[in-house]
Amino acid sequence: MMSGYISDCLGENFSCIQPKPILPQKFNWDVFMATLIPTEGCNFQCSYCHKNHPAASMTRDTLDQIEEYITAQAPRHKQVVLAWLGGEPILCKDTVLEVSEMIQNLQKQHGFQYTAKMTTNGYLLDEKLFRQFCQAGITSYQITLDGWNHDKTRPHVSGKGTLRTIIDNLVALSKLPPEEYSFHITLRRNLLAGDEDYSWYDYLYRLFGQDKRFDVLVCAVGDWGGKGSTICHPFTRILKRCWLRSILHIWIKSGCCVIIKCTVSPVQIVLYSGPTGKLENVLRLLTVLNPS
Repeated sequence: MMSGYISDCLGENFSCIQPKPILPQKFNWDVFMATLIPTEGCNFQCSYCHKNHPAASMTRDTLDQIEEYITAQAPRHKQVVLAWLGGEPILCKDTVLEVSEMIQNLQKQHGFQYTAKMTTNGYLLDEKLFRQFCQAGITSYQITLDGWNHDKTRPHVSGKGTLRTIIDNLVALSKLPPEEYSFHITLRRNLLAGDEDYSWYDYLYRLFGQDKRFDVLVCAVGDWGGKGSTICHPFTRILKRCWLRSILHIWIKSGCCVIIKCTVSPVQIVLYSGPTGKLENVLRLLTVLNPS
């Protein structure tokens, strides 16, 4: 740890522990947090993605250094939190499982609390692998589903669609008994300018609305430059300013089965079948928070 940052690059090709500023007055020194990127490769070719995806993966030497670092640090803390990112981390599932097993062995020795999360496109997350990940302590996931246009914005590198496979995987996971599998899956929706068909949320409600282990995160895609900004239609700053209020108007008008959980961007919603009139209160608050 140097100058308030976790800044040491342990990989030959890319940083494996992401730099994060530490605020001493707010930082919880009882918690050890690490974000691991086992590969920069990805099996998707998303139209709005600002990243290049070289086939660079974590080397054995890098993995050994990370395991050595975690082994030294974890026992000094009451809680260990691990986050897996990519690229697509499941492309290196053996690395994920190896590090997870190592931390669980440390947990048995030292008694700290261990939690892990993963951001994945969900394409390879079938029930068999999900069971393995749950046993490895990875119980929180973020998976992006871009509505009815998903296959256009998030195709496989081969060019074929990916939505059906991901939905089938998620439906299989929803059938796992809650008393045995206590997980949390956030279904993220990236909205482009002009996306106004909110029947997608009713569809998600029909699939997962009765399962408290699922919720939805809605984010507006912004223009961060690069080739993707000319291919798709991201939100401009002006459109983003009006987006929260307009999306609520549409939801109220259409009576979609959703309710807003928080009122700042990005919007977190939970699948809900109650009266849409409750959204009016959120809309009034949002008008105060985001005046036109």
